Amino acid sequence: MGVDASGIAIADPAAQFKQAFANLGDVLSAAECSFDDIVDITTFHVNMHGHFAAFAAAKQMVFPKPPFLN
Repeated sequence: MGVDASGIAIADPAAQFKQAFANLGDVLSAAECSFDDIVDITTFHVNMHGHFAAFAAAKQMVFPKPPFLN
C-alpha cells in the first residue's frame, strides 16, 4: 500500500505508487528476496484511466525488463 512510515495514505497518486513499490521492496528485502523473485502482481485502482501513466512509471522503475513470455 502507498502509505508512509506512520501508516498515512499519501495523497498524490504518483507518490503513492512509488511508495507502494518501495514498501513492497522492503517486505521483499526482509524475506531476503527482490523484485526479480516476483512472478505476478495484482493491483486495484480507483481511477485507473486517470492514474495509469503514473502507475506505469512507478512500476517501470522496479520492473524495468519486460516479463518473460512462454
